[in-house]
Amino acid sequence: MNSVEEIHQFFARISLSQATRSIDIAPGVVVVFNDDFQVSHVQNTVNVTAGSTQDTVLAGLDALVGEGRHPYVNFWLDDDATFANEMGPALVSRGLKRENNELLVLTPELEQATRPTEMVEVVSGADLDPVVHAGWVRDLPDASDDTISQLVDRRVALESVVDTSYLAVRVDGVPVSRATLYRAAIGAYKIGQVEDVNTSDEHRGRGYAGACVTRGVQILQQEGCDLIFLESDADDWPRELYFRLGFTHLAPLPVFTGSE
Repeated sequence: MNSVEEIHQFFARISLSQATRSIDIAPGVVVVFNDDFQVSHVQNTVNVTAGSTQDTVLAGLDALVGEGRHPYVNFWLDDDATFANEMGPALVSRGLKRENNELLVLTPELEQATRPTEMVEVVSGADLDPVVHAGWVRDLPDASDDTISQLVDRRVALESVVDTSYLAVRVDGVPVSRATLYRAAIGAYKIGQVEDVNTSDEHRGRGYAGACVTRGVQILQQEGCDLIFLESDADDWPRELYFRLGFTHLAPLPVFTGSE
């Protein structure tokens, strides 16, 4: 199994499935829109795969921005980001910035078995909504109530197209650390993703995030996932935690996005 290609297919299926409409610009460039959640970057995107060119990617960006959506371009193309690197100057000249995301894949040598997970609960998306809402209000203090509501409620679009579950650690009944699990079958393989790992600032350094990731991995393994991965910011410290938990770098996953 080509892990990078399978993960790209995983992303593409989820993106297209939750779109209310899409536009095929040219081979390798699809623009997806979700008209119910218009401010959500991850649900209104230009998805770039094999066969694309610089001109067709820019045409896709024009189509997205032309409808008033935030500029957001995913490169699901190769395992060394060659084309994304080539496109960088053109996208930066349009006012976009690069996010150096990467794919990390679980390796057989994992430490999860030694980490306590009893504190981690399976919860619902609704259980986490107040925490997610508070986080967006903090991060986007000038955003409208409608924008915040869309960013919280957009999870329903994902839940409708991919098997989703949520994990949390509570302190005094309040979720203070969390993670989301996604899984889907790609060909003969079942792929699992650990996503949205987050701990409130005042509760960091207590092992909660590691416990959530560990429990997530255990669940996905018990369900028979052939490949377990997560997405990380290559320039941020949590990747070191993921390495300690048994993940390793697989490939870059470049994204170009507009400024907030």
